[in-house]
Amino acid sequence: MYIYEKTGTNQYNLNFCANKISITKIKQDIEGGKTISEIAKLYNISERSVYNIIKQFNLPNIKEIINQKLNDALSDKINETASLKALSEQTGFSIYAIKKWIKEHIGMLPKIEKRKKILEAIHSTKLNREIAEEYNVPINTVKSLRYEHNAGNIKKKKQECLNKILILQKNGLSGRKIAKKLNINNSTVYRLLKQYRNNELMPD
Repeated sequence: MYIYEKTGTNQYNLNFCANKISITKIKQDIEGGKTISEIAKLYNISERSVYNIIKQFNLPNIKEIINQKLNDALSDKINETASLKALSEQTGFSIYAIKKWIKEHIGMLPKIEKRKKILEAIHSTKLNREIAEEYNVPINTVKSLRYEHNAGNIKKKKQECLNKILILQKNGLSGRKIAKKLNINNSTVYRLLKQYRNNELMPD
C-alpha cells in the first residue's frame, strides 16, 4: 500500500497490496465525520492501519471531530420528549453515538428524565389527565406508574391541597397567587374550591 501527497509517493507498508491512498482525502473523510471503521472499509484497509496513518501524519482526532459535530447537531434538539430514533433520523448519527453523547453531556436520557418528572407529578395533587397532557404521554402510562409506585390516594392528596388553599385564601391570597405559591395550576385551585363549595370535597 502506498500513501501519497502532491509532494510525492511514500511507501507505507510493503505487506499490503499496492493501493494508493491520499492523506488529503483521508483528512477530508475525518473532517467530514467518517468513523475509523468507515474509512477502513472505504480504502479496503484495516482499522489499525487507519490509526497508524492518523498517528504518523498527525491527522485530526476523529473522536474530537465527531464529538463536536454531535454537539452542534444535538445541543438544540435534546428535550424531554426527544426519542433516540427521531434524533438519529434528524442528525444522521447512530443511536449508539447519540446515546453515548447524551450520557456524557447530560447524564440522563430524555425519556428517563421525563419519567422522573412524571413520578414527581403523580405524588402531587395533579390528576392523571393533567399529567398525561403536560408530558404528552398516554393516560394509561400515568395510571400504571401511579399503581406501580403506590401513589393512588388522589382524594387524600386533594384534601391536603384543599387545606393549604383554604388557609392561603383566608390570608387574602388570590387564586393565581395560591397556585404560584403551591406550584400547581390555576385550574387546580379553582376546581378544588368549586368541589369544596359544592360539598364534593371536604378538607382533611
